[in-house]
Amino acid sequence: MLSFSTSWNRRRHTHGEALVEELLEMGINTIELGHGLKVSLLQGIVRMVEQGAIRVSSVHNFCPHPIEMQGDSPDCYEFTSHRETDRIRAVKLTLKTLELAAHVGAKAIVVHGGRVRTLNAYQRALELIQQGKFLTKEFGDMKIEFVKMREAAGPRRLDRLRSALRPILSAAQNLGVLVGLENREKYEDVPSEREMLPFLDSFNSPYLGYWHDFGHAQIKENLCYLDHAEWLKKTANYLIGCHVHDVQWPNHDHLPPGQGEVKFDELIPLLPKDIIIVFELGPDCEREAVLDAWQKWRQIFDS
Repeated sequence: MLSFSTSWNRRRHTHGEALVEELLEMGINTIELGHGLKVSLLQGIVRMVEQGAIRVSSVHNFCPHPIEMQGDSPDCYEFTSHRETDRIRAVKLTLKTLELAAHVGAKAIVVHGGRVRTLNAYQRALELIQQGKFLTKEFGDMKIEFVKMREAAGPRRLDRLRSALRPILSAAQNLGVLVGLENREKYEDVPSEREMLPFLDSFNSPYLGYWHDFGHAQIKENLCYLDHAEWLKKTANYLIGCHVHDVQWPNHDHLPPGQGEVKFDELIPLLPKDIIIVFELGPDCEREAVLDAWQKWRQIFDS
């Protein structure tokens, strides 16, 4: 199933019907409801879905956007937070996302696991790259130091994430909606690639799986944390869906496929059939570039 995220054009519209109409004019008839959608915008989109004008493949947590948050902030509440009130709020918002997904006929929701907030490995790696120190001894020492810190901090965060997911998966089963745990671009995010598959196995639930973000995985490969192709091979049996966007080295992401260095021609054949594939592009991508990438993708991979 090929789909397109509302993350690209939601900022340009105040009415959901207009957002949907723009995508329909581009030949897009299936969408992911991205995070950051306010209730006022979401209402019109839902009406279009109910009228049969467009389909929904998936919904990205949190959706609708928390009313108390001003900007788009998908990590405003984290399952791994040391604050219990934040964890409770994250669960409640996710349950609302699940209810929305069931209402619009979406197959899955996409969730972020959380992070180790005390680490700053991602930003430190980028700083060294900007200083021309990529792959130097200083870069290697930095990486080793952060790996040790991340490994020590992981178990407690995973326990918090596990506790948060239990009521979510119970609701997901009742509603018939899958939960996809997304890989993230920062080494401090939870779960890490080392943790991801054992964590999913610990639930043994048909309603919990892996959501692969091509851009995030490419950034981690650029920063020498994983081999993108090998990781994708390992996760094949866990995959629910994926986000497609390109990356210019080292971390300029959410670009139309073809504008960066992600080797889609080598990676897409590694995906199992019949999963959700969502174009998740940034709002600054020009319409013509987006439309060109969409059409080329359908010609190459969706024929």
